[in-house]
Amino acid sequence: MTNLPSLISLLFLLAVAAIMLPLTFWLGRRARNAERAIDSTNDGYWVLNGNADIVDVNAGYCNIVGYSRQQILQMCIADFEEVATQANIRTQVRRILDRGHERFETQHRHADGHWVDLEITVTRVDSNHLVAFLRDISSRKATERALLEASRVADAANQAKSRFLANMSHEIRTPLNAVIGFTELMLETSLDPTQREYLSLVGSSADSLMGVLNDILDFSKIEAGKFTLETRPVALRQLLQVSVASLDARAQMKGLTLACHVDDTVPEFVLGDPGRLRQVLVNLCDNAVKFTNSGSVIVRATATAIEQGHTRLQVSIEDTGIGIDPSLMSTIFESFQQADTSITRLYGGSGLGLAICRNLLQLMGGTITVSSRPMSGSTFVIQIPLQLDDASSQASTSTITALVADARPQRPLQVLLVEDNAINQKLCTHMLESWGHVVTPATNGEQGLRLFAQQTWDLVLMDMQMPIMSGVEATHRMRSLEGWGKQTPIIGVTANAMASDKQACLDAGMDDHLAKPYSARELRDIISRHVRQ
Repeated sequence: MTNLPSLISLLFLLAVAAIMLPLTFWLGRRARNAERAIDSTNDGYWVLNGNADIVDVNAGYCNIVGYSRQQILQMCIADFEEVATQANIRTQVRRILDRGHERFETQHRHADGHWVDLEITVTRVDSNHLVAFLRDISSRKATERALLEASRVADAANQAKSRFLANMSHEIRTPLNAVIGFTELMLETSLDPTQREYLSLVGSSADSLMGVLNDILDFSKIEAGKFTLETRPVALRQLLQVSVASLDARAQMKGLTLACHVDDTVPEFVLGDPGRLRQVLVNLCDNAVKFTNSGSVIVRATATAIEQGHTRLQVSIEDTGIGIDPSLMSTIFESFQQADTSITRLYGGSGLGLAICRNLLQLMGGTITVSSRPMSGSTFVIQIPLQLDDASSQASTSTITALVADARPQRPLQVLLVEDNAINQKLCTHMLESWGHVVTPATNGEQGLRLFAQQTWDLVLMDMQMPIMSGVEATHRMRSLEGWGKQTPIIGVTANAMASDKQACLDAGMDDHLAKPYSARELRDIISRHVRQ
């Protein structure tokens, strides 16, 4: 009996051993399986201590960086990094021990010297140890870099295209300004019928060229996503009437009836971009007149309220022209497309007008639709949501017109004309002198600056691109000469027609921007806005 406790203890120990031995074996096998799984993965695996030493590493990381396990265990993490020091890495390890987890991307140097992109996920396992999983993401990063490079090349190509279009626009607009301007002046003189006819054809051709140039620039800006709309008061009813009336002469030459019916529901004033609204209307009406050989072009405008303070304008342009084949209607709003390519030879055009109209209307939140039958005419319908402008409705159009008329100078002006192109200088001088103004020309910004300092001027007309000193630099210096005193009106007159060019004029201290080619009326109007009696 005395040996019974010892026997019981022995039996207990045997029972525990019977349980623990299989468990130990099972746990060991699990550990070995886990170790084999870690070693067999392509991803890297580290065990780090709190001092940022590498305690263990798997075969996956050895394959990633090209070193053996023995070599890596004798190295520190900073040996693989390009910039980080071991002190920085220890600080990072302590931070992760506090936070418990961190993920980041970095690069490690391979044994042969090239860099490997890695995504590293680090997790705390106890108060003094971390495990890190390192994934080779070189392929993904190479793809990202290739996409970034492709994007950079595309952006560079777009910028080159924009610079080319801007330069070509400048080079075309400069001589075109002289063609249009002198044609306009010649038509105001005594001419025989043949001369008048020839000059009218020259003017019409120049206007067509100007339209194509503007279409290409507008399309380029829209395509590049750099097109912005203004938001300012619009005398809507007047704009509709004036836009259609601008085509009266062309319609009469073809014997067409051109009419515009504006319903009482159309508000007097709204907020929007008047220039682009007029561009859409004139383009559609111009097409209707162009493609109609007999009959009429009728424009009808109505409006419906859509919510408080907003209205939806609907304008239909109906003609009795050549119409459009139903099978071709799906392409007429595409860029550089005509419903029939033979139309280009007969009627001309760039094939951009309708595409620009559609894009402008989309920017305004509007739509355009068309219905047509061959040889039976077409009807284009546009719908545009517009905000009502209650403030402007307080003043009538006649009052505004009277104010503008009263603002026009009634005395000869002392005008400093800074323009390096001899033909355009002569044209502008002739226009100004015919209105009784005294013009002093300068051929570059430096000469203009010297003349500016010699006397008081009523107005400065300043070209932007000139040799020796540009118009922007000359304007900066003129404003510094004036200080905080009298501000002489300075108008930028330039063949650069982009919105950024207008902003560059304003940023330089100019009061306004007049793009070439300009008409006598446009020059007179801009002078009237900035020079008071």
